Amino acid sequence: MGTAAGNAETGAGAALGRSLDKLAQTAIVFAVGGLLFGYRPNGSVPAIAIVVVVFTAMLVCFGVMLVALCRTMDQANTIGMLGGMVMAGLGGALAALAILSRTELLLVLIGGLFLVVTGSVILQRTWFKITKWRYGQGRRIFLMSPLHHHFELKGWAEITVVVRFWLISALFVAVGVGFFYLEWINQ
Repeated sequence: MGTAAGNAETGAGAALGRSLDKLAQTAIVFAVGGLLFGYRPNGSVPAIAIVVVVFTAMLVCFGVMLVALCRTMDQANTIGMLGGMVMAGLGGALAALAILSRTELLLVLIGGLFLVVTGSVILQRTWFKITKWRYGQGRRIFLMSPLHHHFELKGWAEITVVVRFWLISALFVAVGVGFFYLEWINQ
C-alpha cells in the first residue's frame, strides 16, 4: 500500500467509511425489525431494507478496493467525493424506508450522532455571527466545527475520535432499537 491509500484512510476514505457504517447500522435495524419482530406495515419494506444492506456492503468492499489501488491523493479524494454522491442516494433510500415503515422519529434517534455533529456546526456559525454583530469580533464555541475536528485540535488522535464516535453511534442505535422493541411489545 502506498502513502495515498494510507492518507485516504484519514481523509475521504474515513469519511466514506463512517457514513457507510451509520447507513448499514440503520438499514440493519429496519431489516431485523421487519423480519424478526414481524413489523410489516408494507410487506416490501424489509425486502428493500435487505437490498440496501447488501448494496451498502458491496459499496464498502468496492470503495476499500478502489482506495487501496489509488496512486495519488487526488484519486483517493475523487473516490471519496463519488462515495459522497452515492451516500446522498442511499440516504434518500433510508429516509424512504423510514417513511414507508412510519418510523421517522426512530431514524432521527438512530442518526443522533449526525444531529449532534450538524448541531455543532449550526451552533458555531450562529454564535460566531451573533458575537461578531454584538462585539465586532466573532467568537467560537468550539476550536473548529464539525465537532470531530474540535477533538482533533484538542490533541486527540483521529483514530480515537473515530472509535469514540462509533461507540456513541452504537449507543444511539441501541437506544433506538430498544425504543423500537418497546413499541413492538406494547402493540
